[in-house]
Amino acid sequence: KAADQLTPYEALLQSFGYNERWTMEALAESRTCLERAVQQDPRNGDCWAMLSLMYSNEFGHWDIRDPASFEKAMRAARTAVLSAPLHSLPHYALAQALFFRREFPAARTAAERAVSLNPLDAATAAFMGLLIAYSGDWPRGCELAERGLKLNPNLPGMYNYTAWHDAYGRKDYRRALDLALKLNTPDNFYQHAVLAMCYAQLGEMDAAHKSLQQTLSLKPDYGKVARQLHGKWILPELVEQLMEGLRKAGLEVAPRPV
Repeated sequence: KAADQLTPYEALLQSFGYNERWTMEALAESRTCLERAVQQDPRNGDCWAMLSLMYSNEFGHWDIRDPASFEKAMRAARTAVLSAPLHSLPHYALAQALFFRREFPAARTAAERAVSLNPLDAATAAFMGLLIAYSGDWPRGCELAERGLKLNPNLPGMYNYTAWHDAYGRKDYRRALDLALKLNTPDNFYQHAVLAMCYAQLGEMDAAHKSLQQTLSLKPDYGKVARQLHGKWILPELVEQLMEGLRKAGLEVAPRPV
């Protein structure tokens, strides 16, 4: 169906495809369909939740620095929670909106609520684990992320990022490479960037240079914004370890702010 012919429920289902494709085009398509869906059905908490996630992802994944995205994400998430307080997805969306506002204790509370409301949902466990780990509780976050992948080994590859960051942070670069190869998002520059880091840390320079070129073909200004992009998600110490891998791969990275 054309986007303007989808019912709110069909728009909701369509939006889940973003985590499979993980492209700017998929995000824009989902956001447009969901904005129409909540106009048609303003009490649909799950549609509001997915719309909140799209607004958050504009900032978190695609470097769209629209200050309004923060407020739109939070407003949509709170509307979702009020509309469907016993659904997991609204609390999932609220956790991500709070995470990007750097309200980490509140984000972890919302994340745990999302998991408790739907404990057998693999994607919720995996992504809430990621948010909990990146917001400061690394052991709990890694445990949840691992649980999600055990519940459903066929989750989209991007759910391996928590385990990847854990392995890379511990300098287990061989395991980090194995996990990076599972990401399966070839149209997203992050995958090629983390492959370049791993290959460089392992001394496999031909593969590192190839991955770096693929990164730059998708994100030409990556060297200028790499620290900022990764810093949206993880703590400064690990960001610098990532920058070290990128430099080894041959990327000219902007200096760390004083």
